[in-house]
Amino acid sequence: MDERLNSEVLVSVVVVTYNSSEFIIDTLESIKNQTYPNIELIISDDCSGDDTVKVCKEWIETNEDRFVRAEVVTSPVNTGVAPNFNRGIERSQGEWIKTIGGDDALYPDVIEQYLNFASKHHEVQFLHSRAVNFSGNFDEENKLDSPPSKNLNINRPGITAQEQFQILLRTCNIAAPTVMIKRSVLEKVGLFNEEYPMWEDTPMWIKITKNNIKLYYLDIFGAKYRIRVDSVIRENTKSKILSNFSMYRSRAYMNVCLPHISGFEKLLKISALRMNELFYKLNNNSVWVRGAYSVLAKPLMYLVHRINKSYKYG
Repeated sequence: MDERLNSEVLVSVVVVTYNSSEFIIDTLESIKNQTYPNIELIISDDCSGDDTVKVCKEWIETNEDRFVRAEVVTSPVNTGVAPNFNRGIERSQGEWIKTIGGDDALYPDVIEQYLNFASKHHEVQFLHSRAVNFSGNFDEENKLDSPPSKNLNINRPGITAQEQFQILLRTCNIAAPTVMIKRSVLEKVGLFNEEYPMWEDTPMWIKITKNNIKLYYLDIFGAKYRIRVDSVIRENTKSKILSNFSMYRSRAYMNVCLPHISGFEKLLKISALRMNELFYKLNNNSVWVRGAYSVLAKPLMYLVHRINKSYKYG
């Protein structure tokens, strides 16, 4: 390891939690077990209704000597992921910020590998790697297929930040638990957009690349991502065609991405989103409504998918 990394560079790992007591120890142990020594731990809790805060504080009491500093930040009200991350970042002091959710985990050497790479390439301020998906616990039998990311257009050698910006307006295949950002980047572009508290990652990556800061990719396993059946993203949609979260994302997409897209593509995407909005308001999953959706909305969504996929793989 570079001696400067060992002695000078402080990395703040910001963990966001909300009713995370079942899994948070996995996350914290993965941070404790990092091969890189100089780490500050900030846990930001979003008004959990379980004993997440108690579990975290007890764990810190036992393990605080491992860290330069450790703190639990709490909120009296539930605010969403973006504000929760921002509270943690505002309390942090590190030169680099490593964010992660309270049900995911880091591979042991990811921070060290990131910093070694950045020390050899001084232009690097924003980087990510591969994540391994798990269904439930991080046991080998729960591991899901994790396609390689190096073949994605956004990770190809020589790509520019502006080209990445155009890709991110259409498709995002960045595993958020693997991302690490230099503090100076956040000081330049601002923190997570609290206007969309449950869609924190893509708007941030768009904002960073729009400011001509390139996302660098390391072809290593950086994080374990837990797919939970109780996730808001996986809500039950048996009683309706479109989920609440899918419409939330669509409305946010209208404001975050569409202003930077023009011509036929913009017209097509507005039409598709408006059609989805219409069927969402019907709040009906009958055979007749599904039939109408297949005839009117799905052809538009198919064309949108084809355009987005062309940016994903080039």
